[in-house]
Amino acid sequence: MNTTRTPSRTFRFLTAGLFALALATSVASAESGAAAPAASEDKGGACATERQKFCADVKPGGGARLRCLMAHEKDLGPECKAHVEHMKARSQEVTAACSDDAEKLCKGVESGKGRVIKCLAEHESALTPDCKGEVEKAKAKHAEVQKKVDEKQQAAQDACAPDVAKFCAKVEKGQGRIVKCLKEHEKEIAPACKAALP
Repeated sequence: MNTTRTPSRTFRFLTAGLFALALATSVASAESGAAAPAASEDKGGACATERQKFCADVKPGGGARLRCLMAHEKDLGPECKAHVEHMKARSQEVTAACSDDAEKLCKGVESGKGRVIKCLAEHESALTPDCKGEVEKAKAKHAEVQKKVDEKQQAAQDACAPDVAKFCAKVEKGQGRIVKCLKEHEKEIAPACKAALP
């Protein structure tokens, strides 16, 4: 008798969401550049070069950049490929731990934008111990990444503040407009600001 069951649609999106969250750990500093440039010595982590090369025009959200990287898997560099493989293994762990919980507690939740993951976190007291552990790991990783993103974003804002005031004072903030303005003045801005641009 085959006891393997097909994962539900809700759970497939949960796994993809956690996989995307984990992969985003390596690119989070670059993803934060919408309102201000993100400072990052490696410009975004293990897959930054590949993301820029293959997925620069892909709008972030809903796992779009992850799908783009996966579509170019054979072209990924060794570091990015290893990172993606690690994240695949990690998503299998989550699948094993949270499948039943996602089906039971989040069945009607629309997938995408981390909604299933958020649902599981909101029902933390009702989760099985294994799934609760996975959700805790995801929350801790998210908090760690967000802290780093915030720190790098603040450092970038500090580095670019004079150039923003000089070249982009009349530019409306949001949707990457400040970064775009700074890039339009790339030859004129300070080296520290230039280094902070994604």
